Amino acid sequence: MPLEREEYLDIMLEQLHEYNDEFLMHGRDVSAFVNNNFLHLAEIGADPNVIRNITTAQLPLAPTFRTDTLLSFQLDNWTTEPFVAPAFEEKILAYPKAQSFFKQHTGKLMRTVADYCYYSIAPNANTTDTPVLETSGAVNAAGNKGLTDTDVKSLAEKFDDLNISAEGRHLWLTPNMYYELIGTNEAMQFAAMMKSSGASNTPEYVDVWGFKIHRRTGGALYDAALTKQAHGSANANLYRGAFAYVENETFFAAKGTVEVGVEPRPVSYEGDLVNAKVRYSAQALRQKIMGAIVQK
Repeated sequence: MPLEREEYLDIMLEQLHEYNDEFLMHGRDVSAFVNNNFLHLAEIGADPNVIRNITTAQLPLAPTFRTDTLLSFQLDNWTTEPFVAPAFEEKILAYPKAQSFFKQHTGKLMRTVADYCYYSIAPNANTTDTPVLETSGAVNAAGNKGLTDTDVKSLAEKFDDLNISAEGRHLWLTPNMYYELIGTNEAMQFAAMMKSSGASNTPEYVDVWGFKIHRRTGGALYDAALTKQAHGSANANLYRGAFAYVENETFFAAKGTVEVGVEPRPVSYEGDLVNAKVRYSAQALRQKIMGAIVQK
């Protein structure tokens, strides 16, 4: 007995709802505030001044007004190109086969969403509030300076100077930078040795100067002046950056509708035409509480 169309559509919907990208999970989830795929938030204005031991001569204090900025936008609409879903004939085998088949498509959709958000949230430039540093190690085979333990320490010190919370700091490195850091950091070396030996108590994350270290391909591209370039820019004369932020403080993420579209078994195809759609956006709350290390 073949797998019914409704059954494999449920498989796709379940996969789209359950997919969790680790990076996106570190954002503040504001999906509850989505209405008809529109999100309405307010960017908080400046902090108030604080006065110690106020005197009568200072009274009355002049009031100030906090100016919040309304953030209102429609969630991005992400969709796959239609693909042909083959006939899943024997139900005892069809269900796991359908799960595997659709996981490839739903996984690619959500990874594309996550990669775009990861790029777009990274700091726009090196500023007082968003430190973007350069690597300082020996020149590697690609002609760029390697990442060192000292580089991570320098970024941690910048975060400290800005009074950024020490809790929930994360640093995502490119694979190349990740392995370079192993070469200069003892904690990374020890964790790598434990993992290669198959030790059961290998730590999930390594803490380096207060940052939980992660590895991810891609990342924002910066020019020589440490200004982020548009997503999709050619790599020539640009440099890839590692991204640092604070969990639940740096950016928000919101999911809207999740849909699966189907055109039942057109004559010209031996299967249904199916595509997946999701409304999803993630953005920086403000250009603060983040930083980067660019490999130049």
